[in-house]
Amino acid sequence: PGTSVFITIHHDRKNYRVEVRVEARERLAGPWGEVETIRVLAVMPFQGIFLNEGNIRVWVTDDERRIPVKMQARVIVGSITALLEKRASVVPRQLS
Repeated sequence: PGTSVFITIHHDRKNYRVEVRVEARERLAGPWGEVETIRVLAVMPFQGIFLNEGNIRVWVTDDERRIPVKMQARVIVGSITALLEKRASVVPRQLS
């Protein structure tokens, strides 16, 4: 928690520097079971349909796969929450 990284994204024909900030560790329960997650905040420097310059919170599993299990953002008419409904058991291929 408290760590930030900066990435460049392209939106509306412009490049933006986006801060991705680790906020906290949380245990989440959903259709996929209960998992330990890391909550991150993407601080968007543009507004678009999102409010607060488009900030988006994402919860990813706290393991080597970093599966996004929840996303949340405020929009003009309220807020949007997306939850992972199911996941496939995929065996990762070995890199040579």
